[in-house]
Amino acid sequence: MGSFVKQTDLNTSLKSNELRRRLPKVLVLHNEEGKLKNMSPFLIQKHIYAFAGNVQSVKKMKSGDLLVESSSLQQSEQLLSITKFGDIPLQSLLMHLSTIQGE
Repeated sequence: MGSFVKQTDLNTSLKSNELRRRLPKVLVLHNEEGKLKNMSPFLIQKHIYAFAGNVQSVKKMKSGDLLVESSSLQQSEQLLSITKFGDIPLQSLLMHLSTIQGE
């Protein structure tokens, strides 16, 4: 019976480790029209807090996108579910910064 409990704990920890690998810690909020670039930092903080609570950090990039670093898996899930940021629609939510282009 003790081995069953250990196996269950092992399966749970494997699932949580797999989930951690899939969910990004750093997300880029992107709008095709570049409207995020002109948004007030106070308004940005208010919307991020409403969606995910206190995040690790939020930075504006030169492109106008927002770089959001989450502090938990739950925050990552909540940030991934965002379709609108205030009245600004988000066309894509990027989960990485670097890109590789092949031939």
